[in-house]
Amino acid sequence: MACLRQLVQREAAEVSDHALSLASVAVTSSASSSSAPAAGSVVVRRVGITETGLEGALFGLLDRDTDRQLCSNVQDTLVSLLQALAANNLSRWLVLIKDVLQASSDASTLNTPVEESDAAAKDDEDDDGLNVTHTDADASRPTVAPRWPTRVFAIECMRKVMAACDGNENHFSLATARALRQTSKGDYLVLHLSELVRMAFIAATSDSDKLRLAGLSALQEIIMKFARVPEPEFPGHVLLEQYQAQVGAALRPAFTPDTAPDVTAAACEVRHLCCSSCCIVYKIYGVLNQNWRERSQGRNKYNWCASF
Repeated sequence: MACLRQLVQREAAEVSDHALSLASVAVTSSASSSSAPAAGSVVVRRVGITETGLEGALFGLLDRDTDRQLCSNVQDTLVSLLQALAANNLSRWLVLIKDVLQASSDASTLNTPVEESDAAAKDDEDDDGLNVTHTDADASRPTVAPRWPTRVFAIECMRKVMAACDGNENHFSLATARALRQTSKGDYLVLHLSELVRMAFIAATSDSDKLRLAGLSALQEIIMKFARVPEPEFPGHVLLEQYQAQVGAALRPAFTPDTAPDVTAAACEVRHLCCSSCCIVYKIYGVLNQNWRERSQGRNKYNWCASF
């Protein structure tokens, strides 16, 4: 893994493209599973690469492995890939991150974590040569939602994707992005604003306090970056106005009596930013004030948060 990390730092695009090509390798299967491979047939060793490419495989490895050094190398590898490729592949990276956040026990498009005993058994069976595609048994295997540390890292990756677009004003102008999209195949961050808000909402309303804090931080960054982006179809209005309901729904759970104080404090910072930017304050201000009064009445020992 450490070697892959160093290789990605030098040749990120080549490594990613080569890994993605493995997902589409055609495999010739024999008529009988017991017969030897015919001359000229293709035998491909399993490498755990699906249509999500190397990035998806690394997210799956990050989710099921507990070795700290390995996980650190996996994260460094993903960050190197992201920094080198995300600005030119926004859709692919955002879809991958959204899949990690939206994964449930019923469905997921990522490589799903498996029990260690199952993985060891498959390794023993697959020593001689394996197909890169999944079998019917693999497809029927129930998927497992990623652990909260994996989802927190996914939110951090989303923030890095936004940071990778800094310095290019085309990513933060809807009118310009639409015009350029008609004349070229470029992709621009402002065209994915609804997805960014959705992912921040998922994280901010989760059951994990760490993930909620990450989601609120991501929401705060979204507001900072898009607070002054005008809505071209409605002069005098900004683009974020249409997301008032989503922002309010993301903040509302942070003001319930059983919420941890640091989560409420983070939500207060986002609320303050909403009010100071004057972009999405109208619909959420009254709702949050009501939640704030209920919280203050329910847990007076946290009234120190009123300073926010």
